[in-house]
Amino acid sequence: MELRMQERGKLTMVKAPAYLKAGKTKKSAMLDDFCEGAGYCRRHAARVLQQTVQELVEFPLSSLVLAGVPKDWPAVVAAVEQGQVRLQPPPASTM
Repeated sequence: MELRMQERGKLTMVKAPAYLKAGKTKKSAMLDDFCEGAGYCRRHAARVLQQTVQELVEFPLSSLVLAGVPKDWPAVVAAVEQGQVRLQPPPASTM
């Protein structure tokens, strides 16, 4: 059974945060699983996941930087909680 476009989008939003946190070998296995579930070839699946990571992390981060929000933050941490990505300063214990 092939997934509809909306179902593929939901699957992408579920997989992208975990893909963001994964290491290289784990990403490869996740990509295989995503290809099988969504029906994409590997190259297209990697592109879709990377674009979703851009939408979830890179674009909001650039907006924060342009607004001057993280000016006094020593770094920015992308925290993944319940499938949502949140940009925040690092915990005080790691500084």
